Amino acid sequence: MKTLRRRVAVVSLLAVSVLPSVAAERVCSVYLESISALQMQVQKASEVFASPELGMFPMMMTMMVPGASQVNATEPVSLHLFDLGEGKVGAVVELTPATTPEMFLKSLIAASGKPLDPSVDGRFVFDGGLAQARGPRLLLAKDAESLDLCVSGAVPALPPMPALEGAIRVALAPSAMVPMLRASQSKVDAMMATCGGAEAQQAREMMTTMFGLYMRTMGQINALSMSVAVQSEGLMIRSHLVPVSGSTVEGIIASMQPIPAAYQSFVDADSMLSFASGSFVVSDQLKRQMGRIYAQFMKASPIMADVDITAFVAEMQYSIDALGGAMGISGGFTVDERRIQMQMAMGMPEAASYLRKMLALMQEPSYQSMMAKSGMKVSEPTTRDYKGVPVYAFDLSVDESALSTMIAGQGGAPDEASIASIKAVMEMFTKGYEYAATPQSVVFGMGGPAVVEKVIDRMTLVDAEVAPEAARIQALLAPSARPVSIGRFALLDAVRMVAEMSPEAGSVALSTAVALLPKGEGIVSADWREGSEIRSALLIPATDIKAISTLAKSMQSAFVDDAVEEADGREGMTVVEDDGDDAGTGSQGDTADAVGGNDNPAEK
Repeated sequence: MKTLRRRVAVVSLLAVSVLPSVAAERVCSVYLESISALQMQVQKASEVFASPELGMFPMMMTMMVPGASQVNATEPVSLHLFDLGEGKVGAVVELTPATTPEMFLKSLIAASGKPLDPSVDGRFVFDGGLAQARGPRLLLAKDAESLDLCVSGAVPALPPMPALEGAIRVALAPSAMVPMLRASQSKVDAMMATCGGAEAQQAREMMTTMFGLYMRTMGQINALSMSVAVQSEGLMIRSHLVPVSGSTVEGIIASMQPIPAAYQSFVDADSMLSFASGSFVVSDQLKRQMGRIYAQFMKASPIMADVDITAFVAEMQYSIDALGGAMGISGGFTVDERRIQMQMAMGMPEAASYLRKMLALMQEPSYQSMMAKSGMKVSEPTTRDYKGVPVYAFDLSVDESALSTMIAGQGGAPDEASIASIKAVMEMFTKGYEYAATPQSVVFGMGGPAVVEKVIDRMTLVDAEVAPEAARIQALLAPSARPVSIGRFALLDAVRMVAEMSPEAGSVALSTAVALLPKGEGIVSADWREGSEIRSALLIPATDIKAISTLAKSMQSAFVDDAVEEADGREGMTVVEDDGDDAGTGSQGDTADAVGGNDNPAEK
């Protein structure tokens, strides 16, 4: 057996010299700054998030992971993934042993009860894998093909850990993933080719277009690094994107501008979701590609069958050509949570002209036909004036007959329950659609007249100040340059909404737990530009994490208590009293006696 293992080691070393130069591409690396750093982060998390149970994780990891106690706790540990071609993925673990490679590997395979064979030119072969010493570091893999890539130099040197703060870090090579995506596309296309009919062909073309756009985008990103760190403020996720030099993505990033103050005001502490971004430039080539994708979507949609999409495509291309202005969005629910409220503004030099074209499209027969097929009716638009700005308003309503026809046309069964559920969702979007054009922006409001009026006020301020919430987010995330985008998501508001829609919504335990949820600070994010590169930060606040943890624990405790009470109730129904010599002779008869269900004296 030892001789066989030595032969395997020798053969794998010889194979290094004959590996093809295009053997593989590294697609991803995951790093631990060190085991010691991870332990410190977990300990900090147990304190910041008020979860003492997390403090046991480092000890459990050391006890449960084979060989963990023999790893140098102050050096990085990394996992590298490679595209080996033909749908195969290789993996290599890189670490520094605390003592010697032999001691670590013996600890790793101790459970197998088999001895470790001596190395051949620094390579060890053992049941379940191979290992190669490289200076103080040790590389481990399940197969020689993966390990040889790192040793032979057939791929670039293993990358250093990203220079981002955090015990856990990830380095992706999106451009190296393109061959994997291309292989996946070929497989999907081959499967779809077996389906006949015009609709299947449209779906196939749509899939090809989407894969193509995705691969072109991925191919223009040279590196994407991320890190996760626990801070006193919460869980911080940082990222750094580096585009391919001379690419379209690099051009877009280089053109990004900071967010104007008026648009930053959309980042609102009282909204469920809000976002603001500065202007940027999109190439004409990319705009044409986006227009073609939209046209294919329209053709593939069942509700567009027999509808002339010429006007739709032309209008959408006009909208795409206008892309690049600053943007602000803020949305949530009305007080009764039955309607969605949303406000939006998009920078546009010819805002009034754009709005007129959009309103004209809504009067086109093709648009009216499309809306009718979708189960919605559009009212005639009305016009009013607000501070000298024309406001165009209309309502939507649900057409149940058309909705049933649409469901049946898609192969569904239009029963009352399904129609009622779809109608309930659609009605959340049916009231108060209003549009207006300020000198430099198109504005939109949904949910009532006051919504769009607030947007108009924001966009017509001459000396707008940075909104308090946007300022708070920038202070938390500390970007090194003025942000090109800022976002906020009210996590606890979403948790409340989901809880109220759950099957247990009527339970006292859930209602009590949800009522105790604080307002929360919300998940916040920001992006900023460094030359033609983008850096980002996202913070999940400690207060929100603690609130969700407390909610989960209280719910678990309540459900356990309910289960115990229910079990006690069932047990009380089957208590059997000792009846002398007959005790324990038959559970069925005794149980019946206990509950008064057996009055036959012969059986007694």
